[in-house]
Amino acid sequence: SSFDVTVTTTQEQSATRSYRLTVVDPLAISTTSLPDGTEQEIYSATLVATGAAPSSLTWTITSGTLPPGLTLNAATGGIGGSPTVSGTYNFTAQVASVSGSRASQPLSIVVVQFLSITTLSLGEATQGKSYSATLSAAGGRSPYTWSLSGSSLPAGLQLNPATGQIAGTSSV
Repeated sequence: SSFDVTVTTTQEQSATRSYRLTVVDPLAISTTSLPDGTEQEIYSATLVATGAAPSSLTWTITSGTLPPGLTLNAATGGIGGSPTVSGTYNFTAQVASVSGSRASQPLSIVVVQFLSITTLSLGEATQGKSYSATLSAAGGRSPYTWSLSGSSLPAGLQLNPATGQIAGTSSV
């Protein structure tokens, strides 16, 4: 918006100047949450700010830490890498504009353990007798869904996709 301002003295001297004033939104970080990550898997997320041109911003972490293996790109707000340790990592992201405005946002990234099947072996099944064994897993995000991969169980046994239990009476 444009406007003129005039100043006048008691001796009736005056001066006038025209101004242009642009009202902008305050600098703010609009990112309020970040996706979870998994150990040893590539992670990528970008922090977003409003109220200034992205090219005029500098990003930093002012308290707490990113998960080990992740870094913050100060110019783009990108967080990337491969996290190496599971856990919850709380930190405060700060953005600063070239005009000196600053904004902060508390954030966290949860890194889950890499998914693995922890059952090392199964006991023997005797033909014609009831059999039951439950598989277990660690890491990732539960609930898990269990399935066979390119093979089949002995006839009469079934895998429960919700529990990981192999049960039934083997007929072979």
